Amino acid sequence: MEVDYRLAIRAFEKAREELYCPPCSLRIIKNGSQGKASRDSFQPILNGVVYLDLKEAYLSINPEEFMLWSLRHDLSHAHYCPYDIRTAYELEKVALSACNDSEIAFLALLLFCDLQVDCVYLRNRFHSTPFHLEERFRRNAPRGIERLFYATYRIFYPEIRNYNVPKEFEAYVGLLAGAIQSPQPWRDKIRSIATLLAKLRGRSPSTFSPSAIRRFYLGIGGRTVTVREDFEPNAIKRISEVLEGIESREEAKAFYEHWLKPRISKKEKGKGRIASGYRKIHEKNGERAEKGVSRDMGEGEGREEKRGKRGGGEGRSYGYEALQGSSKAEERVSGASYVLPTGMGKERYLVRLLTEDSIWKRFWYKARAEGSLMKFLAEGIHRRPRWTVLSYPDEWLIEDEIEDLDLETSMEEGPFIPEVTTIKWQNQTLGSMEGPIPGYVPSIITILDSSRSMANAFDEASTAAYIAHLSAVWAGGDTATISFSTDYVQAGWDEDLESKELVLTIHFGGLTLLPAIAIRNLVRQAGGPCFIVIITDGGWQNIDEADEVLKVLGEQGHRIVIFHLYGWDYPEEVKKLKGNPYVTLYPIQNPSQELRDLVLREAMRTYEKFY
Repeated sequence: MEVDYRLAIRAFEKAREELYCPPCSLRIIKNGSQGKASRDSFQPILNGVVYLDLKEAYLSINPEEFMLWSLRHDLSHAHYCPYDIRTAYELEKVALSACNDSEIAFLALLLFCDLQVDCVYLRNRFHSTPFHLEERFRRNAPRGIERLFYATYRIFYPEIRNYNVPKEFEAYVGLLAGAIQSPQPWRDKIRSIATLLAKLRGRSPSTFSPSAIRRFYLGIGGRTVTVREDFEPNAIKRISEVLEGIESREEAKAFYEHWLKPRISKKEKGKGRIASGYRKIHEKNGERAEKGVSRDMGEGEGREEKRGKRGGGEGRSYGYEALQGSSKAEERVSGASYVLPTGMGKERYLVRLLTEDSIWKRFWYKARAEGSLMKFLAEGIHRRPRWTVLSYPDEWLIEDEIEDLDLETSMEEGPFIPEVTTIKWQNQTLGSMEGPIPGYVPSIITILDSSRSMANAFDEASTAAYIAHLSAVWAGGDTATISFSTDYVQAGWDEDLESKELVLTIHFGGLTLLPAIAIRNLVRQAGGPCFIVIITDGGWQNIDEADEVLKVLGEQGHRIVIFHLYGWDYPEEVKKLKGNPYVTLYPIQNPSQELRDLVLREAMRTYEKFY
């Protein structure tokens, strides 16, 4: 027996009307397993679409009532509690301050929001037991963390089917129910709930372990909280904007785990990356086949040098094998810079380097960079000239300026009669980012040093690289990105924007060989002037070769700006870069305070006129 589609549509329309018509549409999932595979997300509402699983309704003794109450519950989260993502995250931070554990804090938020909706809002609104709760606990006995939810619901709705719960829960569910029923502000309520959960974890650590909590909200039957941003067509983008104000890496990752990961499908995570990576592999295989003969003859760049040697010819030489990504080797030479050939660095393929860390870092870095750009544009918007265009014809009157009279158009109207056939044009002022583009938009190559010595400042450096990259994207320019250490990874002009952004999340943690040949090749492919941004600590093992390539590119008219982050000390290399007349070098003493503003200022010197 299948559920009639008309029942689903009727339940959706009724629930939507009761919850004040939020902007959403219905998508009916006929087969539950196929539906979850196609969405691969645990979010019942996303991008303005409400997903309704008919298989779940089919298992109910009253399918229409079950669908109606399930929709009421999901829509109430966005209408009442927690309302929007910023409110939800503020409540989560309050819970975190009470329990000092991000997983317990998020569980406290889930419990608070579900109880507030089911036991306060829906209870007072409809004066009956929520049918979706009856069905939820009629089908299956609660397990694990769900037993805490069940035991608390039973205090409000004793008619729900009875199951045994652990004795350690009994002393706490009354306090949880009391916190929900109290007239206190939400902040005080969730603080109390988080404190109780922290104590309960002490009595039952296995039930409330971090892995058990993750399984609860990400696993089968997991719980996610709907917010108002889920009704917007770009829900993930809107939710990720909260990351702009997060400075801690651990806090940013926790936000991704709790709010973004449940909403991102595996298809979206891999969109454009696998094809891009394998296309690049095939292209490179063809190039290698063409160059095979010259390499065998020893003509490849840097092939004659099998060992690196310390700058200035002092001391011992160490084999490259001992230096490549080895912290022990770097400690052994006490930070001294080695001269290594550029050709020793190999190109790596993005598709083979990506991890889930790359996904959440991309959201974090991009949100921070976009926040800096939006702040700059908002503050400087009144200083920018506005363009006006002729919008529509209007009647010219005697009191109007004579310069406004369009004689040619007026004569086409018939005999020239003032205030009858005389025409003028009304002008319309364009927006701050509208109007003609004054000339060619320079392409940008954003180059990020991801060596071991950059580890402490990598988050700030990558955020600054995103600022430079997005400045060009918003201005309509072409972009390419490179992350380099001993080896390097790049996304060229024709790669998709997602791949270019992901490149800037890759941290190799090895030595430092600027991929000068790869940069030169990208410039050749650009077909116009390039803006080359390099964020580095300056300790390039191939400084002589790299400096010569930068001089050549500067002579060709390309603009080169290097942001030098002070970390490990490389005085000789930095001195050489300062002596390059075509390089603008900015010393950065405190990356967290200076880097983003300086990169933004330099990017706007090139691209502000195109906004």
